[in-house]
Amino acid sequence: MKKLIGLFLVLIVSTSSSTAQDNYGYYGKKTFVDIASSSYIPLIYNLTTYQKGKELAPSGNSLISSDTWFNIGLRTSIGRALSSKVGIAFEFGFDRYRIYDNVFSDTYSDESESIKVNSFLFMPRLEFSGPNGLLPNGIVHQVGIGLNLNKAVTRNYLRDFGSYTLGGPNADPAEAEQLMIDNKLDKSVKLMQIMYGLKMRTPVGKSMMFIYGFRYTLDFGVNNSGFGTASTLNDKFFRDVRRYQFRNVIAFDLGLTLPF
Repeated sequence: MKKLIGLFLVLIVSTSSSTAQDNYGYYGKKTFVDIASSSYIPLIYNLTTYQKGKELAPSGNSLISSDTWFNIGLRTSIGRALSSKVGIAFEFGFDRYRIYDNVFSDTYSDESESIKVNSFLFMPRLEFSGPNGLLPNGIVHQVGIGLNLNKAVTRNYLRDFGSYTLGGPNADPAEAEQLMIDNKLDKSVKLMQIMYGLKMRTPVGKSMMFIYGFRYTLDFGVNNSGFGTASTLNDKFFRDVRRYQFRNVIAFDLGLTLPF
């Protein structure tokens, strides 16, 4: 993956001089950087889980529930228009979300604080404009496939076993790392993501554009043993992360494009 990222970035940079004489780009600027938010509602996941969108959070040594129906992440990318209709880019994304399954116990009556998960996306993509397009501005179709890494945030999660509790904000934070290791939560869930985006870049002066539109994604992993093993990754955590990502298929992106 590191080699692929390096090759893609080298390709973007190397085309800067070879296409400088072509009559396209945004005021002659063919390289661009996108910085955008990516907002989505985990509606399908929330409605199809036992908790129905109820997030459990600690309040002292007790757990309280709250609704979580909106999430927002970050997307940034660097790209290059290879012609008026075709471009390439490399995208990095970050999201933080929670999963609701109790990965610390198999007992139905036990409860635990919802697990926080950091998601990191690494994706090369192609961009295409319409028949009268002039990349990087205007209507853009984006197609990409990349790697989505999902890792549980290390913390001493509160666990309620009915007659007693463990962890939580009043517990020793030094125990957090061992808790993650003991419950096989110290490894990343690796998923592949296929993305199609329909975006619009609207000029704002000669050095900036608004970018907005929708992205449609499909995340998939074969099984736990395909991206780890049962001895190195919590199987319930793997299934819930995959379920969360697979059921969030649409997001709205809004941000800025800086051409140069």
